[in-house]
Amino acid sequence: MSAYIPQVSETSNFAYPLLACNIDTIEDSDMFEWKDPHRNYSYYDMTKNLDELLKDDSEGVERTTDLFSRVAYWPHD
Repeated sequence: MSAYIPQVSETSNFAYPLLACNIDTIEDSDMFEWKDPHRNYSYYDMTKNLDELLKDDSEGVERTTDLFSRVAYWPHD
C-alpha cells in the first residue's frame, strides 16, 4: 500500500521528514514509508506548530486550513 503524503525532507534539524499536511485521520496507519521509534507521526506534523503561529488572537481562528491540503484515510475492512 502506498499513498502520497506531502513531506519536507530537506531539513538538517530533524531525522525524519516534516509532514506538510494534517495527519489526524491517518496517525495510526501504515501509509508512511518511515517510522520514528521514539516519536509518533504527529510530532512531525507541521500544521500543529503553524496553528499556534498563525492563530488570529482577536478571534481565535486557526488558518492552517488555507495553507495545507487535507489527507484522509479510510481503512478497508
